[in-house]
Formats: sequence, C-alpha cells, structure tokens
Amino acid sequence: MQRDYVIMATFNSRMKLKDWRESAGLTQRELARLAVVARSAISHVETGRVKPTAAFAGRICRALSRHLGRPVATWELFPECFKPLPGRPASLAGSF
Repeated sequence: MQRDYVIMATFNSRMKLKDWRESAGLTQRELARLAVVARSAISHVETGRVKPTAAFAGRICRALSRHLGRPVATWELFPECFKPLPGRPASLAGSF
C-alpha cells in the first residue's frame, strides 16, 4: 500500500495525547500499561518535553484502538507529524 503521508522529523506543536487519553478515561499509568511504554514517556510527550518516536506513536495508537474498540490512526492522534509526499494529493487515503 502506498502512503500519501510521511512522519515528519520535527514536531511543531504539543501533542494531543493528553486529550485523547483523558477522553478514553485512562490515567497515564493505565495507558502506559496498555501500550507497554513508561509512564514517564507519556508524561514527557504530553508536556512537550520530548518528541514521540514512530514506535511510541504506534504503540499508543494500538493501545487506544483496543481500549476504545475502534481504530485510532497515527495521523489522528499526531496530525502535525504528517505532511503530504511531493506530487501527491493532500488526502488521507492510504495513510496509516
């Protein structure tokens, strides 16, 4: 499958992770357990102290997808991490 978006190396704004986590009714500790990541990593991403890696973003999205019972795409949770590929339409078709 060809993707229309790529993860950007830089992140221009703070992540919406906290909003998603809270709307799912999860604490940092609970999400960390579900995603198999350190609670402190979630805290650091939520406060903008560190940039999430692609692996971290994938783990968080899979954990939220299982918890919410619906797919949560990486571009949904971290939209500022994606940009259209050159010469491709800025659509979400074929994205993660």
